[in-house]
Amino acid sequence: MKSFSDFQRKHVHEKDIKFVPVDGDPDFDLEHNKRVVAETIRKSERAYRERQREFNEGIKERADLAGQYLKSLNKGGSTSDVTKYFGKRYLAYLRGKEVVEMLKSHYGKKEEQGKTENI
Repeated sequence: MKSFSDFQRKHVHEKDIKFVPVDGDPDFDLEHNKRVVAETIRKSERAYRERQREFNEGIKERADLAGQYLKSLNKGGSTSDVTKYFGKRYLAYLRGKEVVEMLKSHYGKKEEQGKTENI
């Protein structure tokens, strides 16, 4: 292995040299460091894929429920069954999103009117 100062000259930007110790760790192994970084990246990518898979399954489940609900309405079902399909918490979430969008559009229009009046 090359000396740490050679490593510094090749891999550390000149602006950052002042932050790197002159005498590096005596047992520093560049290959081990590369393996650790590669393994960490692999683990984080695996965790990301798993979270993405869980998210997609959740969306699929909600989309299936929405489809079932719309089919039941098409067949003459009542709208009171909506809680049965989505659950109280998800319905509250959807209603909250609707209220937020209404507020955004309402206050957005007021801000635009205020800007045009000041001109």
